[in-house]
Amino acid sequence: MDLGFAMVRTWWKDVYAAWLAVALPAALLAAAAFRRHPLLALLAFWLVKPLLDHAPLFAMGRALFGERTGAGATLRALPAIWRACGLLALTVHRVDPGRAFTLPVTQLERLQGAARRARVRTLSRRGHADTVLLKGFCSCFELVLALGLLAFAVLMLPSPEAEATWIEWAISTWPPPLWLLWALVAADLLAVLLVEPLYVAGGFSLYLARRTQVEAWDVEMGFRRLTRRLEQRRRGPLPAAIVVLALLGPAALAAHAADPPQPEVAVKKVLQDPAFSTTRKLTSWTFGQRKEGTPRPRRIPFLADIGHLLGVLLEPLLWGAVLALLGWLLWRAVRLDRARSAAAPRASPSPPTALFGLDLRPDSLPADLPGEARRLLAEGKAAAALSLLYRGALAALVARKVPLARSATEGDCLRAARAAIAAEPAAFFAQLTAAWQACAYAQREPPAPVLETLVRDWPTHFGAAA
Repeated sequence: MDLGFAMVRTWWKDVYAAWLAVALPAALLAAAAFRRHPLLALLAFWLVKPLLDHAPLFAMGRALFGERTGAGATLRALPAIWRACGLLALTVHRVDPGRAFTLPVTQLERLQGAARRARVRTLSRRGHADTVLLKGFCSCFELVLALGLLAFAVLMLPSPEAEATWIEWAISTWPPPLWLLWALVAADLLAVLLVEPLYVAGGFSLYLARRTQVEAWDVEMGFRRLTRRLEQRRRGPLPAAIVVLALLGPAALAAHAADPPQPEVAVKKVLQDPAFSTTRKLTSWTFGQRKEGTPRPRRIPFLADIGHLLGVLLEPLLWGAVLALLGWLLWRAVRLDRARSAAAPRASPSPPTALFGLDLRPDSLPADLPGEARRLLAEGKAAAALSLLYRGALAALVARKVPLARSATEGDCLRAARAAIAAEPAAFFAQLTAAWQACAYAQREPPAPVLETLVRDWPTHFGAAA
């Protein structure tokens, strides 16, 4: 598996170019098709993911033999690969957690039917279980990356109070809003785009290791490298040895024709060497050993294929049951923690004495606030009158135990008022807030009738509390 990860690090440009050329359009297409249902978009991308795994494997297979490929070469080669392997990728490979190990058999060796099943049985005696563990590791890595991206987004909020409010709101709101679901799906898709080539590369390296064990594939690769070096030398200047062989060639051919080689004699001569004449008899105990002369039971390929299919189908179910159990335990722990937090007494925060520079202490306000505001209006000081009315309204909200944070803005105060007081006072407070903002920030004084209405109606909504 480390070898596979090293291949991705070495050929990362080719591998990720091939992977993103097919995976990114598939993710965007799923998002566009199910824009109102983010979870269905994630499910659609998950279903076609084995089909997309052919792209990074194509890039790594070419790079292994010294041929670098880009996104264009991958897109040109994929239609032929999908015609041969597409149905298998969407059915058998979809339920096989170790598909990265058997994928090269289908794509690189181009085996199908009984030949493919026999080949997979031979290679899967060792290595397939490691790929299942690799899948579990990559799934955990994807989960960690997705949660890390979401946590990073929360950390970018402007204040700790906003973080706490956002987290509490996101957990307690059900069903979650559409934008929150899309944020979760986007984080998961980004994690899959980063991790999936590592999973394919790990399975590919296990496949290469198994071929080396079974077929001495490393020797074959050495011969191929030697062949390439000889071809490169052949294209260069003609060596002197070739000239000598060309001069001596007729004599060598005549001697070869007069005394042709006999392979059987040469093999017998080699086998007569003492190195090949050693014989040892080994005795060991085995379970269910057959008696001599007893015929070996015949293996029924159909039943063996059924057993393999059941194993492939049941293994994800068992892993799913384990993950479901872990998820249930985590859910129970979260619920227990919430219950304990709800039962614990919470210290009520002290009400703010000032908001965005406005003093809200009762002793800073006049006893007859509407009368003072009317006097300021008569003197032509509309901004001072509006500021006095707005400060009095905020002080009234604090007196009514409306939760206002010390870092609250005018919009935060308005939302808190709408959630805590009646509709008519909330509408009056919204009108007062708009008039005060226009006068304080834009230097636009409201018309005189609006100011008179605000001064006249202020005692009706906030006079008793103030």
